[in-house]
Amino acid sequence: MKARMGLCFSLLLLGLQLWLNGRAYRGPGLTTVPSGAEVRVFRTGGRLSAAGGFSGLTEEIALGHSPGPLPLSQADMPARLILRLPGYQDNEVKITSWPPPEPIRLSPKFPLTPLYYSLLRTPGWWGLALLLGTALSTLWNRRLQQRLQQATAIRLAQGELRPGDRVADYTVERVLGRGGMGSVYLAYSSSGQPVALKILRTSSRFQEEARTYQKLRHPNLVFLLDWGQVHGQLYLALEFIAGETLASLIQKGQPIELSRLLADLLSALTELQRLGIVHRDLKPDNVMIQNGRARLLDFGIAQSSGEASSAGTPGYSAPEQLRGQPVDARADLYALGALLYHAASGRPPFPGATPAQILKLQSEGTFEPLQGPHAALIHSLLQPDPNGRPSGPAELQE
Repeated sequence: MKARMGLCFSLLLLGLQLWLNGRAYRGPGLTTVPSGAEVRVFRTGGRLSAAGGFSGLTEEIALGHSPGPLPLSQADMPARLILRLPGYQDNEVKITSWPPPEPIRLSPKFPLTPLYYSLLRTPGWWGLALLLGTALSTLWNRRLQQRLQQATAIRLAQGELRPGDRVADYTVERVLGRGGMGSVYLAYSSSGQPVALKILRTSSRFQEEARTYQKLRHPNLVFLLDWGQVHGQLYLALEFIAGETLASLIQKGQPIELSRLLADLLSALTELQRLGIVHRDLKPDNVMIQNGRARLLDFGIAQSSGEASSAGTPGYSAPEQLRGQPVDARADLYALGALLYHAASGRPPFPGATPAQILKLQSEGTFEPLQGPHAALIHSLLQPDPNGRPSGPAELQE
C-alpha cells in the first residue's frame, strides 16, 4: 500500500514537473523555459561582443528578465548572453537572430527545482498544491484506516488485540487477562476514561451477561459502562478498578484483613441474592482489592437462582454446581468459604491434582481444619450439603 501510494505521488510530481518544464511564456523578446530568468550580455570594448569565447570581457550588463522586453535588436546580433535563474544552472548562449526562434531551456540543479520555483513565483499554484496534498492525504488516511480496521478485526476474532487497536470508542493499552469466555483489556475511551474492555468469544452468554451487569449498582460490585458489537465481536466496557486481585495478594504473601474482606463480599452477595443472581465463579482471581475494599468481578457465568449448569472452578465452586444441579445463593456461600480459607491459610482447601480428585475431596468435605476467629464460619460454609450451610449471605450479616 505504501509503495503504491508513493509511486502514484511520484508520478504525479513527475507529470507536473514535465508539464512545467514544457511551458513557454511567449513574449516580445527572449523566451526561456521556465520564464523569469535574468538575462545579461557580455560587453567588451564598449560594445556588444560577438567575438568567439569571452576573451576581452570587461563586464556583464543586465538587460532584464525573460520573456522581456529586452533592449536588444537584430542590429546587436550576434551576441553572447548568460541566463541565470535560482535553482538552475547558468546557461551561456550565443544568439544570431532576434528574437530567438525557439525558447531556451534551462537545466535544473535538483529534480524538483521546476516545481518548487514555479510555486514560488506563481502564488496560485500553492492552492493547487495544497488541494492535491489534501486529497492525497485524505486518500492515504482513508486507506490506512481501512487497513488498520481489517487488521484489528482479524486480531479481535483471534482474541489477540495489540496496544493501539481500536474497538468502537475504545483504544486498547494492554491485556489484563484471558479466560475461556474471552479476554479483558485495559482500554481508554475517546474522553480518556479507563475501562476494562471484555471481548466475548461467543454470543450465547452475551445478552444475559450484559443484562446482569446492567442491574448492578453496588460499591462492592463492578459497573457496566457500555456494551455492543464491532467487527462481528461482542464487547463489554466495564468499570476499570485500579488495584490487585486477591489471588495476587495471596501469592505475594501479603497480609489480608479477613474481617473487612468477609464484610465486603457478604455485602456484594447479599445484593446479588436480592436481584436473584448467583455469581457461580467466586474465587480469588475474581476479587479486586482497591484501597482495602473488595470488589467482585466477572459475571460471565452468572445465572438466575435455581438454574443449572456445570460451569465453574473446581476447588471453589460448590459440589452441586459442578455436578450440574440447580444452585442458589448457598453455592456462592460455599465459594466464599473456599476463598476465605485460601486467604487465611495461603493454600486452597482442596489441593487435588485433577478436577476429579478435587471434586471428590469437596463431596467428602475433606480439608485441613483452620484455626483462628473465622475458622468456625469458614468450616460451616464448606459443608458439601447445601442444607448444612447458612441459608444466604443476609443471614451472616445479622
